Amino acid sequence: NYVIYLFPSVLYSTLLCILLCLFLYCVNSINIIMIIDILIFMFCKECGAEIPDDSKHCKECGANLSEESSNEVNAPKKKGILEGSNKKYIIGCCIGLIVIFLLVGVATLSNDVSKTNSSSTSKNNEMSEQDFKANCSHIDYAQLEKDPNKYKDQNAVFSGKIFQIQEKNGEGMILLSTGDYNTNLVYVDYSGANDFVENDQVTIYGVLKGDKSYNTRIGSNNLPYMEGKYIEKS
Repeated sequence: NYVIYLFPSVLYSTLLCILLCLFLYCVNSINIIMIIDILIFMFCKECGAEIPDDSKHCKECGANLSEESSNEVNAPKKKGILEGSNKKYIIGCCIGLIVIFLLVGVATLSNDVSKTNSSSTSKNNEMSEQDFKANCSHIDYAQLEKDPNKYKDQNAVFSGKIFQIQEKNGEGMILLSTGDYNTNLVYVDYSGANDFVENDQVTIYGVLKGDKSYNTRIGSNNLPYMEGKYIEKS
């Protein structure tokens, strides 16, 4: 599912990089500029009317162009599309388009990540209790404590002793000790009420959400954080 949701962003980013490379090449490459300069317009020196390259007389004012062609100074003026203000205008438009593409790409990527997270949440909500528990993984605490965000939004299960439990207004929290002597603590939030008390042995199924700062008498600690979904006696 992650691959499916992120594929549009990856494709979009690839196309954006290609467009950026082409733009930089066109701006800096002499060969490209020379090719573009071939696509030019000839204008009459006297009246400024547009005329074909092989014209000997101006169709508007009748000026003799053949005599001027022998003298480089008096040659009919050619105006390249990358000259003067036109060049600045084209480069400005290209930069503007790249900025727009970049902003749209960032928005698309953010939307894809949001869809991925919402899809994961929706999938969990649609699961039966049995399926959800079967989908939970046992995660090594040392690895989880080292980098809690690595396992964010992953379904997990922990067993241990309730070191601390509090409930208020239909919401509760548990400090679950998964090690000996009240060590390897996991901070668990849950909804609803239950009959568990401190020192009860329980198994908690839920979704990991990174880490959470928890204040104690001796200071604050960042603990692995889980949103508990099912709590049962071990």
